[in-house]
Amino acid sequence: MTRHHIKLGKLSIVYSSVALFLLGTVQSSSFAQATSQPAQGWDAVEAGFVNFLARSDPALRRPPAIQIVSPPLDLDHKGAEDLRGILVQTADTIPEWGPYFRASGRTVREEFQAFVSSIENLGPWPGGTRPEVPKDTTAFAFSPDVAKMVLGESFVQPETVEWKVMSSSGSQDTRTSSAKIRLRIGRAGINGSASGKQQEFDTQLAEGVFSFTGVSTVSVIPGRWFSNRIIESSVKGPFKPGSGPEDWWGPKGRFSLYPKSLVIVSDPSFTLRLDTRSYQEVRRAFEGGATIGVGFFEIRASDRAKISFDEKQLTISVKQTSKAMLIAVINRVNNSP
Repeated sequence: MTRHHIKLGKLSIVYSSVALFLLGTVQSSSFAQATSQPAQGWDAVEAGFVNFLARSDPALRRPPAIQIVSPPLDLDHKGAEDLRGILVQTADTIPEWGPYFRASGRTVREEFQAFVSSIENLGPWPGGTRPEVPKDTTAFAFSPDVAKMVLGESFVQPETVEWKVMSSSGSQDTRTSSAKIRLRIGRAGINGSASGKQQEFDTQLAEGVFSFTGVSTVSVIPGRWFSNRIIESSVKGPFKPGSGPEDWWGPKGRFSLYPKSLVIVSDPSFTLRLDTRSYQEVRRAFEGGATIGVGFFEIRASDRAKISFDEKQLTISVKQTSKAMLIAVINRVNNSP
C-alpha cells in the first residue's frame, strides 16, 4: 500500500492507493447547476483533492489552472450522443477566472476565430489550409474516449484516492483556499435544483475521510481548426487596429483560459464527524428535506444517495455508486505576455 502524507498548516491530508468500500455523494445532472458555486476560495475538502491533482505540477495548486466543478456533474445513465454533447459543451466553455468552473458566456470556438481574425498578417496555417470550424460535436475529441469508456464495462483508472481533513475552528478563508470544511444547508429549488439561499454555518468540530475509487484525467483535443502554435506565435500580435494583447490575455481577457483536461472520478465518498450541535442541526435539516453541502459534494433528501447517521459517533456517511463524474477542469491559462 502506497500512502502519502502532506501537512498544509492546520490541514492534514493523506492520500492512499488501497481499495475502499463504495461511498459517494449526489450531484446535479444539469451543466448550469454544476457551475453555480459561490465565489469563495476552495474549502479544505476541495483543497485536499486539488493537492492530489497537483502532486506532479505545483503550479496547478492555484486557480484558475484547476477549477472545481461543484456539485460534480453526473455522467452516468446517458446515451453516447448526450454524453458527448455534455463533454463538448464543457470543452467549448471559456470559464470565468476563479476557483470554480463557471461559464463566462464565451466559447472557445467563437473566441479563437475572433482572435485569429484580429491578427495582422497571420501567415500560413499549420499543416496546410485552415479548415472551417465544425458546428457539431466533431469540433473536439477526447483521449481517452470518454463516451466509449463510460458506456463500456470500465472507465476510470482503478486508483483509489483518499484524503483526510480536520477542519480548524475559526480559521479564515484565504484568496485560494480555506482550512475549514465548508458546511452548507439549503432547501431544494424548482425541479430539484440547489437553492441559491444555502446558508453556511460554523462548526466546533468537523473532520472527515473523503475518497474516490477511480480517477482519470481526460485530454481535450480540438480539431485542426484550432492551433496552439498560432496562439503562441501571435501572443503579442501584430494586431489589427482596434485590438491588442490586453483584449485577449489575463483575468479580463476574452481568451484568458480554456479547458485542456477534464478530471473524471468514480464512486465518490465521505464520512464526516461533527460536534453535537452541528450533527443534530444537519440531521434535522436533512430529514426535513434540506440540501446539505460539504465541500464540492451536495446531498439532497430526494436523491438516490444512501446516507446514514451514527448518533453515537456523531458521523454522517453517504454511499453511492457512480461510474463517472466530472469533478474538475484543468485549464490552459493565457496570462498577459
